[in-house]
Amino acid sequence: CDPGTCQYEIELPSSKPTTISLSMSPSSHPSTNPSPDLTTVPSTTPSVQLTRQCGCESCTEYILNAMAGDHSCGARINWLQTSEGSSLSELQACTVIGGDEYPDICGACDPATCQYEIE
Repeated sequence: CDPGTCQYEIELPSSKPTTISLSMSPSSHPSTNPSPDLTTVPSTTPSVQLTRQCGCESCTEYILNAMAGDHSCGARINWLQTSEGSSLSELQACTVIGGDEYPDICGACDPATCQYEIE
């Protein structure tokens, strides 16, 4: 609300860090479907299929999180897909960021040159 006309008192955030208290007692809301057994052997395959942006196996979270100037490759690709950014398709945005504007940093997400996913 507008501070000049707001009927509510606005409380400014504290400059002190937030502390989280940990409890050693059990949760008051335990899981309704707990896992019956623990496993000691890790899975050899991910339980969730990872999706790659831009249709590229090489367009990993690492690349999407890489900073290209003041913003990450992924943020730049996502922004170009918004109405403020140009309303490009995902592949068009990936081509602009990975191929044209930031090939050295985001090039693994350029659909024209990347390794495509095999489905």
